[in-house]
Amino acid sequence: MAEMTSHDHGERIGRLEGIIEQINQRLSDITRRLDSLEINHRRDFRWLIGLQLATWATIVGLRLFGG
Repeated sequence: MAEMTSHDHGERIGRLEGIIEQINQRLSDITRRLDSLEINHRRDFRWLIGLQLATWATIVGLRLFGG
């Protein structure tokens, strides 16, 4: 079995460091996308709740004052 030189180890460590940087970048991108999705989801949920409350208020108003 061939012995690995310190140069070989340095190359392998350099490659591993590059891979780790790529993984960190991908995880950062995923985190950013999930944050954006969460913001959009909250906005849509609030809009839906507002629409439901307006519908409920209209129905109650019609039942009480509409005859």
